[in-house]
Amino acid sequence: MSNADYFKESGESVDCLMVVDMRSVPLSNVPGYKTFADQYVTETAEYMLIDYANLDFKNNQGFKALRAGESFDYGRPTDRTPSSDKKSRFQGASSSTSRNHFNISIGTNGEVTVMDLGSSNETTILTGKNAQEALQDNDRQLKLLAAAPAIGQTALKIELDNFEVETGTSRAIILEEAELTHLKDAAYDPNQPQLTRELLLQYPQLEAKGGLRIGNHDFMFSGVVTGRGERKHAVAYVKDDAGKVSPRLFYKSMSDGGWRVTAGVYEDGVYSKGEDSNDGGYVQLTKPVEEIVQYLEMTEKNGSATIDMDNVRSLFMLKSLEQQGLNNFDSEVKATRLDGRKSRALYEAYQPGVGYTKDGIQARRELAKVELPKGFEPAFDTVERQYRTTHSLAGKTNYKVFAAKLNGRAIEWHMAESEQGDVWIDKIAYKDADINSYGTASEVILAGALSTKPYEYKSQLNNMNEGLDYLQVNSQAYVRMAPFWNNLAPIQRYKQNRRQ
Repeated sequence: MSNADYFKESGESVDCLMVVDMRSVPLSNVPGYKTFADQYVTETAEYMLIDYANLDFKNNQGFKALRAGESFDYGRPTDRTPSSDKKSRFQGASSSTSRNHFNISIGTNGEVTVMDLGSSNETTILTGKNAQEALQDNDRQLKLLAAAPAIGQTALKIELDNFEVETGTSRAIILEEAELTHLKDAAYDPNQPQLTRELLLQYPQLEAKGGLRIGNHDFMFSGVVTGRGERKHAVAYVKDDAGKVSPRLFYKSMSDGGWRVTAGVYEDGVYSKGEDSNDGGYVQLTKPVEEIVQYLEMTEKNGSATIDMDNVRSLFMLKSLEQQGLNNFDSEVKATRLDGRKSRALYEAYQPGVGYTKDGIQARRELAKVELPKGFEPAFDTVERQYRTTHSLAGKTNYKVFAAKLNGRAIEWHMAESEQGDVWIDKIAYKDADINSYGTASEVILAGALSTKPYEYKSQLNNMNEGLDYLQVNSQAYVRMAPFWNNLAPIQRYKQNRRQ
């Protein structure tokens, strides 16, 4: 029985779509076309999104060709959906499908990214044997099936509930439950750091619930915990090749809005963000890599346990970490700054966490004249991938990743956009940077004014004016930095490209 027949005879009320790899399909005898299911498909199609149960080539229903660099939002069309909207090709979508259900995008190297768009019934993604077995279920979830021709030969990125797992050319692997049980042995191992043993024995809320293997490190995460009236925290137990387990303290920032890791806690309770704090270092150095951010975002959805964070913080004091050989942050992170006289204003006119370093009029004028190194800024025309987080102050935030280069090395710009339309650069990162034991990139690009936050403390706005540089919000501590970002040329070019 063919895949198409299986779908049609299964009688499922659940929507089942397939992603078909078209890259190895030979050209037809008609120039410019490939042959698929006895139909001619444009030769530029790298993949096909297929609703086999409602596939009707004659009436343009049940399929969408996907090209390199293309992004498509799948959802249930309505009576008002114009025929020019490609969603109209999926009239067979059931009521379990949201109007904006998931986004599928194709990277320039052929990698596939699927991201749920906050749908009511979520998006389940299955491959190989699991794809066929899933057809027996009737749980009303929309299922996206990667099936024959197999996609297993390419880098397939799958996002479930905003958590992206990368297979094929992956650098992140989800740890099996059996691998977490070994952590319990560390609690009684006298060769492990005192902090590791104390956390595991005295704080059941901080036992490992799941984890990722990235590079040479296993990150075994607790659930999310909070103190009364406090921000969210999580502990990762990081095992190296020698078997040493080092605890790392993660927390959800307010002004930056996302998850961070701290090198340790100062005596006054302030979280260390590394010694190289200038030029955006205090914003960028402690940002975890994308896989960890999305893992923690997923973990947040399971709720949080209450814990005495004052006691936990006391265990992560920098002095104590140094005594146990656990304060290695500054030796594991290297910062890079932009060279060139024309980029100097990014550092000299403004400092993240400080404000303008000179008169506001002069600072704005200098920032407007900044010229970036050749190739450093993306063209903003091809989205490499997308993901989503929930910002502590801005709410749901979408990220689009664009490729560029710095001194011949591949870099990625992570462009963030909140629901209210604020746009900022979350980070500019080397694509090939290793991951250290803190879960951050081992090399971090500090771009001064381009490395600041979307929200800032009111106390850190030297020479800045309301309306011109920031907007008040319903908070005693923070302001929105949207006007400042909107005055920067890369943001203006990004917005211009987005409108085209």
